[in-house]
Amino acid sequence: KKSIGAVLTDAVRDRALATNVARGAVVPLSASPAKAALMPTPSEVQALLFESRGTEVGRALVILATTGARVGELLGARWADVDLETGLWSIERTVSRDRANKAILGSRTKNKKTRTLRVAAIALEALKAQRQAVITRQMSTPQWTDHDLVFPSQVGSVMDPSNFRKQL
Repeated sequence: KKSIGAVLTDAVRDRALATNVARGAVVPLSASPAKAALMPTPSEVQALLFESRGTEVGRALVILATTGARVGELLGARWADVDLETGLWSIERTVSRDRANKAILGSRTKNKKTRTLRVAAIALEALKAQRQAVITRQMSTPQWTDHDLVFPSQVGSVMDPSNFRKQL
């Protein structure tokens, strides 16, 4: 698994980004050094959101940054879980891997608890834009398999978290 800093370094190397906005971020001390995470500063998050605006990754980052949801929870979200009128998102499942290491839609979250979040206005706008993007992609993809996912793969199936991180 790669940290967001490693993903950004890869993106700079691949010339997808001009600069790694997470460079220089201070890693907080953790009780478990193996689980220590690179935490970007608010200004670094803003820069990343600015660089990715108008893209599917940008919309995902807005939602992740404003809700605290896990990547697997975002990729496991269905439109039936999201109320675009009230701005509520019921997080009920995550994407996990089966025995063959294939990404699958799980039946529960990592901690086995369902929670409902009121999403911020900026995240609600990102969700509305994502809805339109998914509808457009669905109409132009003959081999689409509809799973009602908010962030589906290019053909409507479950997006592999590893592929999502590569897009980051």
